[in-house]
Amino acid sequence: MKRFKWRLDTVKKVKERREDQKKLALGEARSSQTAEERKLSDLKERHRKQTVRLKSVQSGKLNALDLQASHAYINDLGLKIQAQQEKVEATRQIMESRRTELVKAVQEKKILENLRSRDHAAFKKTERKREQAETDETANRSAHRKKQQEESET
Repeated sequence: MKRFKWRLDTVKKVKERREDQKKLALGEARSSQTAEERKLSDLKERHRKQTVRLKSVQSGKLNALDLQASHAYINDLGLKIQAQQEKVEATRQIMESRRTELVKAVQEKKILENLRSRDHAAFKKTERKREQAETDETANRSAHRKKQQEESET
């Protein structure tokens, strides 16, 4: 029996490598987004703590310079939080685009796998027919020889 050699094996290997690259790119985007979200969370926590600290200081003696510095710090944290939220959104969009690219790469590879399966099934069917034809030919030759031997004996 002949061995199945698929004409698009190299294309399939390229698609598999492309899929692997897209998986790596998505993983990098996810870790980048996680890091940016962590920074945002830290900024929000610092903002919350500073706000609590400012409220607790206001209940005691008031120092105008401390209040002014605290408000400036809180405002600065607010601006940093806003900028960080934009970074988080940008990394989320990058991650989504990379996920879309990965889905497309997986679909392309799956299409080739399905095509390979179909071609392999057709190959096996053709080989079975060829083997059956050989078997039939062998059986016909044997029957023909046997018939000739019977005729020559009589």
